[in-house]
Amino acid sequence: MSSRSATQTYNARLILPGRPDGTARTQLTHRTLRQRVLQGLGAWLGFWILAPLVVFVPPHLPWALAAVILGLYFGVRYWRGEYVVRSFEGACPSCGEPLELKAGSHIRMPYTMDCFHCHRSSTLVLDGDAHG
Repeated sequence: MSSRSATQTYNARLILPGRPDGTARTQLTHRTLRQRVLQGLGAWLGFWILAPLVVFVPPHLPWALAAVILGLYFGVRYWRGEYVVRSFEGACPSCGEPLELKAGSHIRMPYTMDCFHCHRSSTLVLDGDAHG
């Protein structure tokens, strides 16, 4: 595994206009363009191969349509996700409530995070280089 695919710990900022920046700490795994393209195409192709097979399961059309739509959704999601989240710790710059970013999420920086307590959106940005 190359060092670009290793999990790194980053200091980050949560930016909300009109408020002081919040701090965050996150562990992310960077995904190369090749990894993203292969995983995106794999998801797309897998679901599209599944579509003609599930058309035989009643009610026929919804299953095939769902497979096609899921192939598009996961293909784009995996292709766009430059980082995979391993852990995240940070609080909303507006209200101070902890923000949630689930492990396994595929994200691209800068990343918009919504606070479900005060209903404000802040932007997560990485600060400089990774720390081990």
